[in-house]
Amino acid sequence: MRAVLAAGLALAASLAPNPAAAAAHGCQGWMMYMVNSDFEASADGSAVPAWCTGEGPDAKGVDRGVGWSYAGANNAYIEATTTSRWNALTQHIVVPRDDTIELAAYVRTSSSVTAGYFGVRHKATGAVHREVRFGPLNVGYQRLSVRFPSEAGNDYTAFVGYWSPGGFSWLVVDEVTTRLVR
Repeated sequence: MRAVLAAGLALAASLAPNPAAAAAHGCQGWMMYMVNSDFEASADGSAVPAWCTGEGPDAKGVDRGVGWSYAGANNAYIEATTTSRWNALTQHIVVPRDDTIELAAYVRTSSSVTAGYFGVRHKATGAVHREVRFGPLNVGYQRLSVRFPSEAGNDYTAFVGYWSPGGFSWLVVDEVTTRLVR
């Protein structure tokens, strides 16, 4: 019995998030668990540790202690002023094969955001695997989720973003999570 318990604890420890390992990989995710999922790890607000901010030309960062978060002190944001371009925050994840995974997050937007998307893409090809479209979420945070079957080639990119409407617009996100669905 102790051997089984020890093996189970060793497996759990190997699956636990490791922020130091994630930081070393930058935008190269390493596990099915979202790293810095609550955006509390940002030291100065200008960076979004473990998240990629290169999709789109507009501002991305972390609001630190300004009262916009869903939980905790911080949230991530995207803010566009004049562009009509795609902007997103992404994180590469690796999930177990042949399982069903749920990706979830809490999202708010300005009333001008009408073409928002949340989901996962195949990392190798960039093809959307599963996504949900959302319009203005300006009444408060809304929980968005997608369930997806993991397939052979189990590397994915989780994303949340929107097509900027050409004027001032914003999106805030917090508490991004993944979990196995049994």
